Amino acid sequence: MRRFLYKISQLVILVLLAGYLIIWICIKMYPNRFLGNQIEYIIWQVKKNKMDASSEKKMNVILGDSRALMGINPMGISNSYYNLALGGGTFLEGYYSLKRTLKKNKIDTVILCYGIYHYESDHFFMQSTVSFNFIESSELNEVINLERKLNASVESKVSGKAGYMRSIERFLSYQHFSFTYQSTFIDNLLNNSLPPSKLKIGEQLSKKKGFYLCENNELVIKKAHEFYEEHFVFNPVLEAYLDSLNQLITKNNITCYLLVPPTSRLTYGKDESIYFTEFRNALTNVQKKYKSFHVVQSLPVYENEMFGDDSHLNEKGSKYYTSEVKKILLPSAGQNITRD
Repeated sequence: MRRFLYKISQLVILVLLAGYLIIWICIKMYPNRFLGNQIEYIIWQVKKNKMDASSEKKMNVILGDSRALMGINPMGISNSYYNLALGGGTFLEGYYSLKRTLKKNKIDTVILCYGIYHYESDHFFMQSTVSFNFIESSELNEVINLERKLNASVESKVSGKAGYMRSIERFLSYQHFSFTYQSTFIDNLLNNSLPPSKLKIGEQLSKKKGFYLCENNELVIKKAHEFYEEHFVFNPVLEAYLDSLNQLITKNNITCYLLVPPTSRLTYGKDESIYFTEFRNALTNVQKKYKSFHVVQSLPVYENEMFGDDSHLNEKGSKYYTSEVKKILLPSAGQNITRD
C-alpha cells in the first residue's frame, strides 16, 4: 500500500512539474497571449518600445491612464506630440515612463492626465506593471520599500502596507514563475487568439502616435467607479510618485500640464458629491505644492453620448476633448504650441 501511494505521489509530482514546465515554455514563447490581457500587453510593449527609441527632435508627450489613451489624440494637437498613456496607469507608471523616455530623448512639454480613481489606487499594478516587466526589478524594489516606509499599499486606497506575502507574490510574478500564472494560462488557452484586426493594434498605435480609439459603443452608459465612492483619498504612495515626477520635470526643465479627463454626466450626477469636492481640494493643494505645474482645476463633465462606455470617450468625445486640450496648450490663436 505504501509503495502504491509512493508511486502515485511521484506521478502527481511529475504531472505538476510537467504542467508548470509547459506554462513556463508557453509564457516564454507567447508572452502576449499568456501573461494577461492580450490587447493590453501589445499596447504596453508598443509604448515601452517608443520610450526606448531615440529622437533627434525634442518630444512632447502625454502620460496618463486609459482615459487619456482613448481621450487625447496627439495628431489633433501637433506632430511633435506622442501619447504614452497606459491602461491602468498612475503617477507611478508615469514617473517610470518619463524616466525611461528621458534616457534617450529630450522632452519639452508633458501632459499628465489621470482619472480621479487613479489618484487613489494602482489596481493594475500586478496585472500589467509587474507581469509585463514594465519596470526594472530594482524599480520594483523601490516601490516595495516605499510602501513599507509609508505603511501603505499602492494597490489600495485603504491604509495599510501590502505585506511581505504580497511582495513575494509580486517578485514571483515579475520573474514569471509558472504557478503564479495558472489561472491566466488556462483562461487564455481556452479563449481563442486575437482576430487579425486586433493583431494590428501595434501598427494602428504607431500611425496614430499612441492614440487608441475606444471601440465600445454601449447604448446604455453605466456609472463609473467614482460615482460609488463616498470620500476621496490620495494614495500616499502615488502622491510620493507625483512628487518624484515633479522633481524629474523640474530637473529637466520640462513644461507640465496636469489635467483631469472628462466624467460622464451620469457618473457626476446633478449636484457635485462630497467625493468630487474633496478631489477638487486635493487638486488645489497640488497646485500650491508644485508651482511649476500648470494645474487645470476644472473637472470636465460631458454628456453621456460622448462616451463609449462608463469611463472612456468615444470618437466624438475624444475629438472634442482633444480640441479642448489644444486650447489649454494654445490659449490664443496663432501662438506656437511646440518647438517642432
